[in-house]
Amino acid sequence: MPGKPAQTPPVRHRVLGTVLGGRDNNLNLIRIVAAGAVLVSHSFAITSGDDMREPFRAQTGLSLGQFGVVVFFAISGLLIARSFDRRDNLAHFIASRFLRLWPGLLVMVCLAAFVMGPVLTDLPVATYWHSPGTWTFVPRNLTLYFRQHDLPGVFRHAPYGPEVNSSLWSLFYEVACYATVVLLGLLGLMRRGWRFALFMVLVVAAQLWATTHTPADGLLYRLRVLGFFGFPFALGMAAYVWRDSLLINGWIALAVWLIPLALYRTAFEPTGLMIGLTYTAYYLAFVPKGAVLAYNRVGDYSYGSEGLSRRCISSSTKRLPLWASKNPSGSSRSLRTRGLSQS
Repeated sequence: MPGKPAQTPPVRHRVLGTVLGGRDNNLNLIRIVAAGAVLVSHSFAITSGDDMREPFRAQTGLSLGQFGVVVFFAISGLLIARSFDRRDNLAHFIASRFLRLWPGLLVMVCLAAFVMGPVLTDLPVATYWHSPGTWTFVPRNLTLYFRQHDLPGVFRHAPYGPEVNSSLWSLFYEVACYATVVLLGLLGLMRRGWRFALFMVLVVAAQLWATTHTPADGLLYRLRVLGFFGFPFALGMAAYVWRDSLLINGWIALAVWLIPLALYRTAFEPTGLMIGLTYTAYYLAFVPKGAVLAYNRVGDYSYGSEGLSRRCISSSTKRLPLWASKNPSGSSRSLRTRGLSQS
């Protein structure tokens, strides 16, 4: 008797490497949701001048906006590691990263300085155009490092203070993470083995240091932010390096949240939350199918959306004198000095 045709066994255990290759995923949807989380989180500080009113921060140690930033960095670490691995050459990789970031940034800061600024400033328009800060805003913010936070006469009486686009802070650290990928790749460390495992140990140590130390400013502050948000980026790199061994499973996506639960109300709760958010983002990006995939055809509009929305919310405060009266000249101070509250 002829045998029955062979049947393909159901896939019970998918690994990241089998689902990472194509474009049939929910990454664009996750990015726009993360951008929305940043927007909602910023609205607390923008309208009240106190970022500590954000309920997620009080309960978890991370704000909803920082949840969104963690997801952005986790996805970026995965995709940038893949991009470097698939590169034609180093110049092509660097050019791709430049074109992904700086043209959009240039448009954003030009719109802020030369379109929205003249409309929102409380100075005479002629004074605004003659102010040096109007013309240094674009070049300084394009450097990522020497950022200029304010524009002449813009948001001077907003509860949050004169910060024009509080979302730009993360770009410097994003580029620093890109440079780390290049360095590790050129040294041959972007492969499975004890060398990359040692790098991850150092990353974890840096993250734990960043979680327990709060330098106010300067180089140590920047290193702290890099250690903090570089952790989910490095998790993404590790996910790519071990992509053929990393199971993507709904039960694991639930179980991984036992880590932050075990660390609840400790100094290391944010570390556990980052691990949970990272794995859950990968699960939601590559497993759910069907109608949810339709959003992927829309494209990625997360880059810059939260910055534009921040300016729209801030501009609306000009219509609410009560908020202005609650701004004692410096209510935004906490937002740039309380650790990692920019996000």
